[in-house]
Amino acid sequence: MAMSRLPKDYEDGRFHLLALGICVHLEYMRISVFCGLNKHGGTPPIAPSGHSEVARDATRMMGVMYPPEAMINGAGSVKTILATLGKGHLELPPEVTGYVSLQQQKSSNEANWATDGESVMEDISLFRYVSRSLLQVSSHVLMQLPPRLRILINTEQFLNSISMVDEDGNIITPGNWAHAPNAAHADTPP
Repeated sequence: MAMSRLPKDYEDGRFHLLALGICVHLEYMRISVFCGLNKHGGTPPIAPSGHSEVARDATRMMGVMYPPEAMINGAGSVKTILATLGKGHLELPPEVTGYVSLQQQKSSNEANWATDGESVMEDISLFRYVSRSLLQVSSHVLMQLPPRLRILINTEQFLNSISMVDEDGNIITPGNWAHAPNAAHADTPP
């Protein structure tokens, strides 16, 4: 946070985010939020043209705030305020946001269809159910965006982007869901 009080006609200085190729003018009470792991730097306050020396009271005052360790190392939970989900917000715990492979097996200590459904459903039925549920959650979140964006979801493309390999080694997708709740064709805006 820039908190410098400079003599009249002095330029506040600039803060550079080198990887992005941009700079921010350090106006009074301006806050810059960025990842400190990327190269960054800045200039001191700049005297007006024609001054050979910088005034002694022309000093920079910056407040640097660091997030809690759990936010930096990915060990904390993040609740997004992007959308509502049921009676609350969509929660993204560390096992979702952490630096792990997309293919790594996930687990949960709570009963849920994804991990426990195999005891009451055939593999393909469980796969279709969970894939279709993801489509519904995605639709619910995306439809909370402003109506002027006219969000469209191509149900067939969405479901065909997910696949499983059956016992015979065949790659299977959930297939089209023609009777999905509120199903709309991809070329029909809401």
